[in-house]
Amino acid sequence: MGEKSNSSERWLTAHHDPLASLYTFGSCMALADLHGDGDSKLIIADLGTGAYNMKLKVYKGTNLIASCTSCGCGIWELHLHLQKLKAILQTLEVNPTEFDAWNQARDELLDVSMLYEILDSLRQEVGECGLTTRSQRFLMCHDHASQLTFLEQHKGFLLKRQTVVTCFSTLKKSHAEDNAIS
Repeated sequence: MGEKSNSSERWLTAHHDPLASLYTFGSCMALADLHGDGDSKLIIADLGTGAYNMKLKVYKGTNLIASCTSCGCGIWELHLHLQKLKAILQTLEVNPTEFDAWNQARDELLDVSMLYEILDSLRQEVGECGLTTRSQRFLMCHDHASQLTFLEQHKGFLLKRQTVVTCFSTLKKSHAEDNAIS
């Protein structure tokens, strides 16, 4: 076979989806075996508009199988084998406006539409990452019924803002081998 034929066989046909609407960088994508079953998934930190609507998306083939609110700036696959490692993190301070809004909604001093307006305005001011996960998820509810359901399910719980540990490099625990615990 000629050289032209061999070079064309090295390329794969890519899937093109103009409606995927992903905004990301190379450091915000990874292929990872999430369940240890040998089936890798494509994980993408979608930067949304850059200020809000940032999501972590997981694809199996060309199908979106999971999506959650994220403030990612990169993705790194990390597997822990043999022993469990654990770190306890301090919680972050909840924005006072957000805290008051949820308390007023709990005490039925704010209706669900007013809560949405306050939190959406706060998101514009401090960014999505400045809000608790509860508020981020509440703002993902775009119709009144789902907002009301979410409020009823979560208003009785303590509002807290968790910190997140991110690892972009590894430090070997005791052995220098590639597959050693790090």
